[in-house]
Amino acid sequence: AAQTEPNLNYVDIDPGKSLKFSFVADVPGAFIYHCETQPILLHVASGMYGVLVVDPKVPLPPASESFVIEQSEWYTQQVAGKLMGPDYQKMITERPDEVVFNGVAFQYREHPLVATAGKRIRIYFVDAGPNLWTSFHVIGSMFDKVYPDGDPAHALTDVSTYTVGPGAGAIFDLVIPKPGKYAFVDHDMAHLMIGAVGVIDVRANGAASAEAPAVTAPPVVSAPAASQTLAPEPSGPYHFDSTKGAALFSANCAACHQATGLGMAGVFPPLKGNAAVLDPDPTKQIEAVLHGLHGENIGGTVYATPMPAFGNSLNNTDIANIINHERSSWGNQSKLITANDVKAGRKARLK
Repeated sequence: AAQTEPNLNYVDIDPGKSLKFSFVADVPGAFIYHCETQPILLHVASGMYGVLVVDPKVPLPPASESFVIEQSEWYTQQVAGKLMGPDYQKMITERPDEVVFNGVAFQYREHPLVATAGKRIRIYFVDAGPNLWTSFHVIGSMFDKVYPDGDPAHALTDVSTYTVGPGAGAIFDLVIPKPGKYAFVDHDMAHLMIGAVGVIDVRANGAASAEAPAVTAPPVVSAPAASQTLAPEPSGPYHFDSTKGAALFSANCAACHQATGLGMAGVFPPLKGNAAVLDPDPTKQIEAVLHGLHGENIGGTVYATPMPAFGNSLNNTDIANIINHERSSWGNQSKLITANDVKAGRKARLK
């Protein structure tokens, strides 16, 4: 951000020493300042940076709320217990553990930024990196203005998503007319999934947060709607059809849990060796397939990706065949179930 002689002022400072320099901030915008002692990558990736905001001589339009958001990455190794340290190899290969806003993953999802409906919101945004580009976006809204360098004469208007590179910054203005909760994200989906998402809680002037209807439990699976009529149950007693079970699993489950039953690490849980699948009591597994699952801790990992409910699209025999396929595949050897077990699971939810 500074315009000064690097060889004089961008120098190493020994412990106990200090250095002062000054410069005229005559270029408006949002800028990063950071440590430049070698290895620079290690120091910046460890958090040695900040934001410098320079206002233009001709002021920007007044904003009701202003926020400073700095995007960055964490590259870590577990040193001992819960003590974390930097992982330089991850930094070199650009494999972050988290992509964050203002240092903490997901923090503004849990503690939203509060703004007023119909009023101008200003975000001074800097990508501290040290490595990754960002595609900044507010879901459900448009940027009224984007100032790439803080100069009002250079403003872009009506922008949906704007790219900011490592070490660069921009100023974003938006006016959100309706109360609600609007997510702001790095539109690189991999970055979003590991932390680069927050919420702007837009409220009517003087009003409380616009809360969505609370969902305290999964919806009850009752008789399916006419548009979701289930296939009729086969006549006679149930017998596990392994061919149909494999086909139903492939059509309904394999995209997430994979044909190998191994799932995807951190995204979809494995079924191979899964405690619920191996449990002689099938209640939990039946309930999960009928009614869906969300936020379950499986083997020490909490899976945030929701599993859909299949109770309104598959009949009891189909669900039994899927569950028995899971209980008898990939080395799993668990007690098989019947269609009547699934029927009982439906009735249990209705009580």
